[in-house]
Amino acid sequence: MENMTLVPTDAPVDPTLFAVNWDVTFEVLVMIVVLAFFMERALAVLFKSDSAYRRAQAAAKQAAAETAPAESELVLGRVVALERAVAEIAETSLDRQTGQLRESGRTASEKHD
Repeated sequence: MENMTLVPTDAPVDPTLFAVNWDVTFEVLVMIVVLAFFMERALAVLFKSDSAYRRAQAAAKQAAAETAPAESELVLGRVVALERAVAEIAETSLDRQTGQLRESGRTASEKHD
């Protein structure tokens, strides 16, 4: 069998075989950046058009309209419950005051009799 090594040991390896050509690498990176700018401007025409803005605004209004009735019904329910509680408290307070007046009237009429 022959000698099956990846790097021959008897010949020196040229270090320039693995060198990076920085001029070409820099040019490629600059070209990628420039193409990204052009691509962004081309896509901005599609995504920032008036029709896309109107569609997004309509979707936001629709989502707000769907959630608003549920929230307003919740608030309305709380207001009604609060009004009922206040009415109940006022009624019991009025009953107490009426009872106290009746008792004080009885005692006053008993004193006069």
